[in-house]
Amino acid sequence: MVIRNIICSFLLFMMLHPFGSMAQEAGKCGVIDQSALVERLNANREFRKANPELFKSLEEIYIPIKFHLLANFDGTERIKKSSVLDQLCKLNRDFGIYDMHFYLKSDTEGNFFDEIDHSGVFNDPRTQNAVNVILANKDGNAVDVFVINDAGSSGNVVSAGYYTSFGDYIVAEKAQLVDTNNTVSHEMGHYFTLPHPHRGWEDDPWDPDVHGDTVLVTMVGSAQTGGAINVELMDGSNCLNSGDNICDTPPDYNFGVTSPGCNFIYKVWDRNFEQIEMEPDNMMSYFFTCVPFKFTPDQVTAMNNDFMSNARNHIRSSYIPNLDDVTGNIVINAPANGSTTEYSNSVYLDWDPVQGATHYLVEITSQTNDVFEYITEDTELLVTELEENLFHFWIVHPFNESSACLKSPANAFKTGTGVTSVNDIADLSSFTIFPNPIESGQDLSLTFDATSVFTATIQLRSIEGKVVTGQNNVVPNGKSRITIPVTDATPGMYILSITNGQEVAVRKVIIE
Repeated sequence: MVIRNIICSFLLFMMLHPFGSMAQEAGKCGVIDQSALVERLNANREFRKANPELFKSLEEIYIPIKFHLLANFDGTERIKKSSVLDQLCKLNRDFGIYDMHFYLKSDTEGNFFDEIDHSGVFNDPRTQNAVNVILANKDGNAVDVFVINDAGSSGNVVSAGYYTSFGDYIVAEKAQLVDTNNTVSHEMGHYFTLPHPHRGWEDDPWDPDVHGDTVLVTMVGSAQTGGAINVELMDGSNCLNSGDNICDTPPDYNFGVTSPGCNFIYKVWDRNFEQIEMEPDNMMSYFFTCVPFKFTPDQVTAMNNDFMSNARNHIRSSYIPNLDDVTGNIVINAPANGSTTEYSNSVYLDWDPVQGATHYLVEITSQTNDVFEYITEDTELLVTELEENLFHFWIVHPFNESSACLKSPANAFKTGTGVTSVNDIADLSSFTIFPNPIESGQDLSLTFDATSVFTATIQLRSIEGKVVTGQNNVVPNGKSRITIPVTDATPGMYILSITNGQEVAVRKVIIE
């Protein structure tokens, strides 16, 4: 039996990447020139020995991360931001138990995500031109993750993601950013100097027909090692110069590619006739479907060493991110689930504040699969670009810079056939509602500041769309005030709309 053929036909087979490591779920099939990682790993150990005072107070690590979302030149096929927030949640779940916390790095304009329209990078980030584009768009003060469509393939060479020490960035296919996939977490391990535990066995994994139950070979090598290295022993006597050069990860002769799922089903002995006891749930191994994958204490120490090294000065700072958990229920107020809106290009969305959230990602998907995404700090949004007479499904994904695990179920509404020319009234500089919230039985006062005279149609609707009260008023030039009787309205949330026949302004009203 030739294990390499099994990899090609049953999993995915990957050749040497010119700039770094590749990995993906389903065994994280990938290869890497890991010599640079091992050199950094060893250098970091010496750095820690020479500078022990730097590590005495090291408790929590805060890691800025910048997701660069690639698309075609016309902006199509970009990953949804909601999927990226899910990935932030997963990274902090995978690393947070080791006191390593990732947070979204915003730019000078407050944008958390970098959108790049470049078909070349999107579909083949390995070309020299694509590498130049990537390097030109790196943040420089964050872990840069470029989310693309295709990490590159040629013949049997298939990759789902990789870390390159050459450019010091991570590339991941957008299909890998799902909760059941560990590609980005695996590559983050490479970013912080962790080699594969099975280093040296990538090209020719252990094969019982070739190596037998007792592995007697003393040296192995692959395209990734750049030469022969020692075969690791179970007793740890050569752990610092074999395998991943980390002592609390057991010898791994790439058993994961032939073992089912997260199970090591073989009995294998090293050349000292000591039986190998595998830990298949290691994040850097090639086993499948372990829930969760984990890092060993020595691997965590190695990552901490790298974070504190001079090579990582660019991601260290005194900044402590918002670590509040975004928790609770997401209450959707408007549009009511299953309702039909009056307008198509002026749809008012409203939800209650969520504990811990500083921002909200609103994602709307139409029945024709058009996707609209908005990020707001408010708990309401006026959407002006939807088509009429279509069903739409929308979610609210509350988040802050480090917490993004909460997401609402999808709610549905249908856009009406009414159309407005703009989403506000040009003749109206501003208007206020007082009081708001209003107690049941009170009248509502509207104060206007208009630049010219116009006739306003004012309506108060329930979130189900029923008109509670309405009236027409002539709004004079300058400041004026109008009273709206709402004595018959029951407590709840309502939508107040003001139109001049072509334009509309919408506000939320709470009756208590």
